[in-house]
Amino acid sequence: MFGVPGDFNLGFLDFVEDHPNITWVGNCNELNASYAADGYARVKDGPPGVVLTTFGVGELSCTNGIAGGRSRSSLCSTPDT
Repeated sequence: MFGVPGDFNLGFLDFVEDHPNITWVGNCNELNASYAADGYARVKDGPPGVVLTTFGVGELSCTNGIAGGRSRSSLCSTPDT
């Protein structure tokens, strides 16, 4: 799981850190995290690349990586909100 820690996801990240099958990779911004998740999905060819954002404008930047993944048919999806 790639992403940026922030005020609104710190509680969730506590669960991620404790999970034995999920590895947290912190990134400097949401754009880098989304491209890293896309690259992971392409290289691993099976498990999805997961990106976690916090509330704010970084989510808008994250859509660039998600759109790139979808255009190249990487395994990426967005949750229904």
